[in-house]
Amino acid sequence: MTTKTAPVVPLLSPKAVELDKIQPELTEIWNKAAAQGNGNGPAATRAATFSLLVYEPSEIQLLLKQLGYYSGPVDGIFGPRMKVALNAAQEKLQLPKGNHATPELIEKLRQTSKDEGLIHG
Repeated sequence: MTTKTAPVVPLLSPKAVELDKIQPELTEIWNKAAAQGNGNGPAATRAATFSLLVYEPSEIQLLLKQLGYYSGPVDGIFGPRMKVALNAAQEKLQLPKGNHATPELIEKLRQTSKDEGLIHG
């Protein structure tokens, strides 16, 4: 027996929204959907699911950005720019290259940030 399910159709393209802006963004989406409704209620009521992805920036990404190794957004995504930044920092600090931040690298970046007055403590 074959069961048919409704097709999955995204209502909007993915977009980045800061955590404190989620509620206003959802309200805006709802209002736009309601305005586009066909008189039988807002279009958004037909949505079966809602996906929310939260990216939490890591300390390493912030440190790499503060020290000028990384030029992208601090978003917690380990993409191509992060790999380049990580390798550049590893090379500059004379540490073995790899695709992850070792505790030694993080500590050296923290110390460099302190030495340059970028962080306190």
